[in-house]
Amino acid sequence: MLPTAALPNPAEPGFIAIGGALGAFFGGTIARTLRYDADSCMRWAVEGGYYGTGIALSAYLAVNALEVGLS
Repeated sequence: MLPTAALPNPAEPGFIAIGGALGAFFGGTIARTLRYDADSCMRWAVEGGYYGTGIALSAYLAVNALEVGLS
């Protein structure tokens, strides 16, 4: 039986884009939940994308450093 879904591999470069998208989604969702106006929602989504990208990039670099043996 084939698996229906697989978790993204943090060692792949596409993981960084997934982190940015998730950060933007959560930032926008939090802003809409707090009932901010459209401009604030956009700002929160952009900042969430930045934070998500930074976290995903850190995880990507850490996993690849471990695979190469730099730890």
